[in-house]
Amino acid sequence: MRVARRRFLRTVVTVTAVVVVVILVATTLGVTALVRRPLPQVSGALTLPGLEAEVTVTRDARGVPSIRATTARDLFMAQGFTHAQDRFFEMDYRRHVTAGRMSELVGANEAALEADKVIRTFGWRRIAEQEWGLVSQETREYLQSYADGVNAYLATRSAQALGIEYTVLGLQVQVAEPEPWDPIDSLAWLKAMAWDLRGNFDEELARAQSYAALRDVDRVDELFPAYPEQLNTPIVAPVTTASAQRLAADDDAMSPSADDGSTFPSADDGAMSPSADDGASTPADASIDALLGDPALDRAIEAAQRALDAVPALVGHGEGVGSNSFVVAGEHTASGLPLLANDPHLGISAPGIWAQQSLRCATVGPLCPFDVSGFTFAGLPGVIIGHNADLAWGLTNLGADVTDFFVERVTSDGGFLYDDEVLPLEVRNETILVNGGEPVEIEVRSTVHGPIVSDVFDSMDAVERIPVQRPSVVTPASFAVSLAWTALTPGRTADAVFAINRAATAEDIAEAAALFEVPSQNIVFATVDGQIGYQAPGKIPVRRTVRDGSLPSDGTWPRPGWDSRYDWQGFVEPGEMPAIVDPAEGFIVAANQAVIPSGEDPFLTSDWDYGFRSQRIRELLAERIAAGPLEVADMNEIMLDAHSAYADVLVPWLLPITIDNEFDAAGQELLREWDRSMDVDSAAAVYLAAVWQNLLTLTFHDELPSTQWPDGGSRWLEVVRGILEDPRSPWWDDRTTVGVEEGRDEILLRALVSARAELTRRLGKDTADWSWGKLHVAAPEHAVLGGESLPGPIRALVNPRPLGVAGGSSIVNANGWDAADPDGSFHVTWSPSMRMVVDLADLDRSTWVTMTGASGHPGSRHYTDQFTAWAKGETFPWPFSPTAVTRAAQNTLTLRPAS
Repeated sequence: MRVARRRFLRTVVTVTAVVVVVILVATTLGVTALVRRPLPQVSGALTLPGLEAEVTVTRDARGVPSIRATTARDLFMAQGFTHAQDRFFEMDYRRHVTAGRMSELVGANEAALEADKVIRTFGWRRIAEQEWGLVSQETREYLQSYADGVNAYLATRSAQALGIEYTVLGLQVQVAEPEPWDPIDSLAWLKAMAWDLRGNFDEELARAQSYAALRDVDRVDELFPAYPEQLNTPIVAPVTTASAQRLAADDDAMSPSADDGSTFPSADDGAMSPSADDGASTPADASIDALLGDPALDRAIEAAQRALDAVPALVGHGEGVGSNSFVVAGEHTASGLPLLANDPHLGISAPGIWAQQSLRCATVGPLCPFDVSGFTFAGLPGVIIGHNADLAWGLTNLGADVTDFFVERVTSDGGFLYDDEVLPLEVRNETILVNGGEPVEIEVRSTVHGPIVSDVFDSMDAVERIPVQRPSVVTPASFAVSLAWTALTPGRTADAVFAINRAATAEDIAEAAALFEVPSQNIVFATVDGQIGYQAPGKIPVRRTVRDGSLPSDGTWPRPGWDSRYDWQGFVEPGEMPAIVDPAEGFIVAANQAVIPSGEDPFLTSDWDYGFRSQRIRELLAERIAAGPLEVADMNEIMLDAHSAYADVLVPWLLPITIDNEFDAAGQELLREWDRSMDVDSAAAVYLAAVWQNLLTLTFHDELPSTQWPDGGSRWLEVVRGILEDPRSPWWDDRTTVGVEEGRDEILLRALVSARAELTRRLGKDTADWSWGKLHVAAPEHAVLGGESLPGPIRALVNPRPLGVAGGSSIVNANGWDAADPDGSFHVTWSPSMRMVVDLADLDRSTWVTMTGASGHPGSRHYTDQFTAWAKGETFPWPFSPTAVTRAAQNTLTLRPAS
């Protein structure tokens, strides 16, 4: 998919030549003082009004804070204070995005205004405000304490002393003192996280847009093949529901014929079956042809796509957004207790997405029940991924289908067709303030399904109208597209965060998972008692099977909004979500592959990652288990594996191709003795990547719209794996040539030769000078000041120096790149945002690393002091016990209550 999709707002500031002069003057007059001004005090003592008792904040050699407090209020107040110390601009940027207020921060800018319009249409902050009354009183107290800590820090500093970003922005727009932090700001951040990790959103629109170009349902289906269960094992196979697993743990309830606790839920178990059938039988493809063949609908879908592309990715987006997580039982480890590894694959940015922290109550008890360490989001209290004294957990994206696009028929008088009625649209007005400009008014329209997203930039009046007739309705109407998404209703995910932080057992995880509504994540966990497990949480829609309607009803295609049979029928009960504890093989791998076998309930999605990473991890674990017990180093080494599934699929087909020219054949020769690992110094690796990029261009660009050009991820590997078996597949034929029908071998030859020519231009004619790391670089960019529109001195300040890295898409070391990049770049677009291994036998033997560093201040040495280690695959000790934390402390700050 094209690079412009889900872009970060990296070009929201256009700095004039005057700014360049100012920066150059500052360079000679004291730029060091300017960039170091926002750095926080990390030693000594500070008074923090609102504290109940003293709080100690120690920082290790990488500036990672460990907070020790007496009460939960003090703990989270200190967390808010330290987050603000290290990353307030990042927090402020995030809250402006999630509230649809970027234009207030950066001024008149098209990208910012478009993002504001779409996010106001979604109403993220409005929903967060509703969640405030839904979460528990305890959670509200934690959120308020956190906000109080942030605001205590804001009270001590001007905007320019909070972040260098405010100084730069102040050269173009008026920078006001930041507003006080509100607990709703924290809740709204959960919506951004849910948006970036929402599931098959892209595939649903991709099917519709591909159909608009191909007008052939069967050919579209070829681009979305079924998950290859025969090759890549689902996470839980056979399915084990949480309720069944708990029964299986009871010796009296365990059935001799199901001694692993496995069972399958039925439609009678309490949840409405996603496969409930209405008994009709009209073929689905005919209905697709009947509806999606309308050019007016094509335009509405394109308009919806444009609007949704305007939303900036705060966590990351694309085929590679996912994670690896795996846990090994004590029977296979040197210590006799579990090891757990996790490395979430998210967008690449500076600063990195995660802020490492430890939160410790001096005495763990009812007044202060936390002793937890791990990776946090600046702006949200608690720990998102990590461990406490009893349990470690990792998260990967489950990818459940929690969104549906509804094709609506909207009338000129403000109504929409629903069954045999015309119902009034829900309408609200929003005012977007623009820093230094005039306010912008927008009108948001919604149906029973959700907000209309196809008219965010274009009025519905501009879309041609079509006649609509139903038994009791005859009215002119236009097509519109609305979005149904589980995160557009208030939920209790914030409660789940704190529940997981306190969890000690599998039962605790199951209870927390019942609250973890969005985004739907795979939870892999292990306990100090030796238990390992997996739990699927999430608010998953139940869809009725409608066989005589306008479109398939399983969520893979847009749905007809005028037919209530396509509406969601409820949600899967938490007790029916897949789960497993202590599987017989002694390990669990959750790396975005299918959760359960196809055809089994509950239905979660049809659009999984295709499982090449997960299967490779399973193979590596099996090999290491056979060789001897595993240690922390083994888990880290597995996360760094760079073996290419692309090479396994492609090389056997590429080597037999005859290349007559010796110069052109030099690239092919690299593949003959290659170990198929995408190592940073490998010439064969960069050549295969270029062949793959050219192969996708030659095979698919002639028939698909640019919005659907292959990004090269696991879906496209499975597509190509399938058509390689057919030398005369229509996909091989180049439709731009006249009178010639190309076949597989011709296209493979062209890809090989084109890749050789391309790399000769970029790296030189001698293949000995080629290496993957020269082109495959990780180049984190600042979200606001890192783009090409900014002067070089500013970019050099805020963007870390790019580093070559190993790995690639659908590889365990998932430093992914986008094959649809119009510039042919191999730059990393998503990556392991952090890596951690937790040793449940000795938590102080655990290791961790984050992409850039603990600080969000470019003037701090901790802004990038983990980046080189991360790129090389190195990790750092992760102190947890009081003794280890004290030994690691480089700085100690005491926060004292006001007298």
